[in-house]
Amino acid sequence: MRYIHKNPLYNPLRNQRRPLRPPKETPCGYCFENWATGYDHLVPVSQGGQNNEENLYPSCLRCNRIASNKLFATIEEKREYVQTKLRGKEMRKLREEIPAYSVVAEVLQSTLPLDALGSSTS
Repeated sequence: MRYIHKNPLYNPLRNQRRPLRPPKETPCGYCFENWATGYDHLVPVSQGGQNNEENLYPSCLRCNRIASNKLFATIEEKREYVQTKLRGKEMRKLREEIPAYSVVAEVLQSTLPLDALGSSTS
């Protein structure tokens, strides 16, 4: 009879275990805005990466999904890629929240006290 491991993290081929989560209050290594909820593989497992400490980088779920399965030469390149993607999402969100220019101009024009300016010439 063969013994089967019930631990889902056990892999007899690699015989390596990785921590489930980073230590508490560890910031995300990409955005530095959220707490790290897991690890991102610097070299994705699908591209030959392993679960050793040198290949794991703390990240929040959002940044981990952005970085997903992409391979970069350095961690700085990967961080810049994620931050660029985040800036793009923020700009799209801001564009949706800002009203059209004509609406803003009408609102500002109606609040200016034009009568107080008078028509006197110097």
